[in-house]
Amino acid sequence: MHHAAVTSRAVEFRGSGGLPVRGDLHDAGPGAPLALVLHGFKGFRRWGFFPWLCERLRAGGVSALRLDFSHNGYGERDFDRLDLFAIDTWTRHQEDLAAVAAALDGRSFAIFGHSRGGADALLFAAREPRVRAIATLAAL
Repeated sequence: MHHAAVTSRAVEFRGSGGLPVRGDLHDAGPGAPLALVLHGFKGFRRWGFFPWLCERLRAGGVSALRLDFSHNGYGERDFDRLDLFAIDTWTRHQEDLAAVAAALDGRSFAIFGHSRGGADALLFAAREPRVRAIATLAAL
C-alpha cells in the first residue's frame, strides 16, 4: 500500500492555563475552507489516521488543522506530561478550542472529532456560531 507524503507545518496557540495547544496545519491555500481535527481520550494529533485524514482533506481543497489539547499529557515526544493529563477536563478542552477559534480572526470552520474529541466538538459548536459543520466518529 502506497502512503502519500504528509505536508503540514507546526502551529501553536496559547490554551487553557496559558499552556500550548500544538497543531499541524495542512494548508490547502488561500480561501480554502478550514476543518479542525480533534483527538479523543488518551489521544494526540499525530495518532493513527489523523495525518492521513488531514492530508486527504488538504488534497480535496480543505485546510485541516489537527490539534493536541493543552492537558492531554503528550509533550514533545510521548506521554511525558502525566501531571497535566491528571488535571485534564472538559472545561480545559473548551478553553483550548476558544483560544484556537479566537486566533482564527472571525473565520468560520468545521470540526471533526474522534471519541472524546467528538463530544468536545459538539459542546463547542453549541455556543460558537462560526462552526459551519461537525463530523464525529465514535463520539462519547
